Amino acid sequence: MKKFLYYIAVFLTVITISCNEDFSVRGPFDDEYVFDCILRCDTTTQFATISRTYEVANFNPLTNTVNPVVKNAKIKLFYKGSVYTMRDTVLPLTDPHYNTPVSCYCVKNMQIDAGQTIDAEVTMPDGKVITASTKTLPANEAQYEGPYTIPEFDPHKALWLDHVTFMWMLPSYMKDPYSAKLYYAPQLTIEYYKKENGNSILMKKIVPDDYIVSGDKLVPHYPEPRHVGICTYDTAIVGRAMREISENDSNKSNYLIIKVFLTVLMFDENLAPYYAADQTFDSGASLNLSPPDLSSINGGKGIFGSFMKITKNVNLYDWFLDRFGYQYANAN
Repeated sequence: MKKFLYYIAVFLTVITISCNEDFSVRGPFDDEYVFDCILRCDTTTQFATISRTYEVANFNPLTNTVNPVVKNAKIKLFYKGSVYTMRDTVLPLTDPHYNTPVSCYCVKNMQIDAGQTIDAEVTMPDGKVITASTKTLPANEAQYEGPYTIPEFDPHKALWLDHVTFMWMLPSYMKDPYSAKLYYAPQLTIEYYKKENGNSILMKKIVPDDYIVSGDKLVPHYPEPRHVGICTYDTAIVGRAMREISENDSNKSNYLIIKVFLTVLMFDENLAPYYAADQTFDSGASLNLSPPDLSSINGGKGIFGSFMKITKNVNLYDWFLDRFGYQYANAN
């Protein structure tokens, strides 16, 4: 009871001070450079952007009318004993907010490999230097568990399961598999050919992990990023996605299933916390809040990180595909 009364007294004191003194919800403005660069393993062209923080008269950042992009900076990436220079570039795109060309920095012929350290040094037009460093995850060491078949068979129970479970792990992180340092984004994809006017067109279907009722419609829901290297799909959901491939087409022989594969994007230790905050920071009210102010830049703000990609083929049983009338290039 005494503790409760103590907290009440503190609360009343704060209220009294707040009422008697001038109070502003606007903190001090920090004029800083913002360097954002996410290195990708699936392309040899890497991009970065540089901007500057700005202040607006109200609380809506969209009221800003001056593009905060910073040009004429010098960006050097140090990677595997070589120095890569990112050039000031204007893309053939228009920024919808500022109605100006999209400016960025770009370097070509830079392939990012697993388990490598990459350093960045950015010299601004006024001479200020900011730095950053990141290390790509050892995706080449990824290990997989499970039969990776659809449907999945449990030999111990001697029955076909109503779901399929995919598991993967990085041996380097086995001591702390639930660490917030790791973040995965899984995606199950069906790749197939569709015959149209005598031509075979290569197409892809992303498989949701659920369908959510919205009014009189079913809206697909896709796997959300997670810390743990595991995801599960109901066999019925996979079946529904299969049927949607040829929806409104009675000629099922027009479809040839090439393969089904699981892709997992693996975010490094710099990118993972930002991605996690962006996914989970939700006030639950009508007021939309921004994620926490995270940065991996020395001397400024921004994100310097990378992601790797691992892919694993999934086998399909021919009797499962017979339900849909499709042909399959690699049936079991």
